[in-house]
Amino acid sequence: MTGTPLETLLEDTRKALFAGDLARLAALAGETEQALFAGIAADAATAPHLRQLAETNRPLLAAAIRGVKSAQRRASEVAGHGRFSTYDSRGQRGVIGPAPTAPACRW
Repeated sequence: MTGTPLETLLEDTRKALFAGDLARLAALAGETEQALFAGIAADAATAPHLRQLAETNRPLLAAAIRGVKSAQRRASEVAGHGRFSTYDSRGQRGVIGPAPTAPACRW
């Protein structure tokens, strides 16, 4: 059901979240912000539907944010340190990285 521009934006946001379309989400965030600042009013009939759409999107947005932050941390671990962690069959974390360098000989 598509009615007001804000309903359309919220529904498009949900679709972009499910699709993992981060570029579209960024654009929709700006469009939604503009729509809210423009004062698009909701009448008594559409307000509950807008609330339901927003409440449906909230956990999806939170999960997307957690996923992006996790990917950023992981990319930083791998790229920034030249090593990364892995887990063994017992679930114990281990670090894989470059071989340690031998100490310099002083004669």
